[in-house]
This record gives sequence, C-alpha cells and structure tokens, in this order.
Amino acid sequence: MEQRLNAPWEATKKIFYKICYFLSPIVPIVALYQANPDRYVGNLIVTFAMIAGATAYTWLILQFVLSARPKRAEIHFGMDKLYRVHGVMGVIAIISILLHQTVYEEQFGETWITTVGTVGMGIFIGVGGITILLMVNSFITKIFPINWVRKTIESFKIFKYEHYILIHNLTVVGLILMVTHVLLSSSAQNSNFVFAVFLGYFVLGAVFYVYHKFIKYRILEKKWYVVNDVTQESNNMWCLKFEPEKGEIIKYKP
Repeated sequence: MEQRLNAPWEATKKIFYKICYFLSPIVPIVALYQANPDRYVGNLIVTFAMIAGATAYTWLILQFVLSARPKRAEIHFGMDKLYRVHGVMGVIAIISILLHQTVYEEQFGETWITTVGTVGMGIFIGVGGITILLMVNSFITKIFPINWVRKTIESFKIFKYEHYILIHNLTVVGLILMVTHVLLSSSAQNSNFVFAVFLGYFVLGAVFYVYHKFIKYRILEKKWYVVNDVTQESNNMWCLKFEPEKGEIIKYKP
C-alpha cells in the first residue's frame, strides 16, 4: 500500500530530474544571448552555433555528474539507465561541439583560443571512440570491421579494463581545455554574468567528479558487505547473498 501511495510522487520526481537535465543548457544560452544580442539577431547560423556550443558545454559537464551516479538519481532510474544516458548524451554533446566549432571558425576565423577548444574536442572524440570500441557492448560493436578490430585488440591481452578506465579519465583533461576555451572567449570576458554561469557549471561538474573519485570511496569503506552465500541457480545464473557488517541494509529498489 505504501509503495502504491509513493508511486505518483516518485514518478513526479523522475519527470522533474529529466526536465532539469534536458533544459540545463537554457541558462547559458540565455546568458550568451543577453550579453551580445546584436551578434545573434537576424543571424540564424551563428545563433544555431551558439546554442550547439552552450548545449555541448552543459551536457559534457553533466557527464561528470552522471558518472558520479548521484544517489537521488540512481535510486529512481537505476545505474544501468544512468550509464546508458551517459553514453548517448556524450555522443550527442560531441556532435554539438563539432557543429559549434565548424560554424564559429568559418564565421570568425581561428585563434589560439579556438585551438584550445579544438584540442579539448579531439580528446573527447578520441576517448569516446575508444570507449565505444572497447568498453561497451552496442550495435556499433557488432558491425564487422569494428568487431574485428575489437577482437584483435582483445586477443593481444595487453590491456586490462583498468587501463581503459585510465584512458577514459583523460576526459578530465578535455574538460579543463574546454573550460579554458569557454572562459577566455570574448563572450565570457565581456560579460561577468556569462563568465559566472560557465564557471558555475564547471564547479558543479568538478564537485561531483571529486566526490565520485575520492570522497565516495571513503564513505563506502564504512558500509562493507560480506558475501555469505553463493548459489548456482542455472547454467548462466548465480545468486549472491550479502550481509552488511554493521547491520545497515542498502536502501535501493531492484
């Protein structure tokens, strides 16, 4: 009965989280437009590129939030769904970066600031490609040439999954370059509000990254579980039973 009563409220929270996520680029988009409306009024190509860039920046920042698996979100969506969104939105963000970079360089030329952004974009593309090729199973990896490359690399048995994780963490370098590109752009330099918005989003992603990589492990060390039974239910199914050392049951739903 209690679960039925809570179901509408839980559904509402899930919708709220989704709305916040997909509308998150609106704040930097509005900030950029208000800072320099003359650049965008009547110029649909530049406006489109600005929206693509702000969206890419926001969703790449939120990649670090998703990878931290915030408890409030994971309880409602599940870790598997969070990682699926993490993968799909990463690809969408990279495509948005490409659109933004291509249009802006054609319109305003290339500078060392755009070069910094290009290097950061290259890191994201490289890491994303390696992740899709070697770290996830999807329809893309079933395509013959890609599957052959993956099997060939795996046959050498040189790299372990931990090595791929280290490569994946190079996205932090890409993030730093991207933030440098954004904060040194003319839009951020000429508007304190734009600068504050971009910096605020970066701080959000950095906080979640530090929490996930360092603080969370310290917290989990106080919640050890012990495997007290392992049963083979069928040829490809095993049942593992865990018991908390301190009697605290994990509060998650299947």
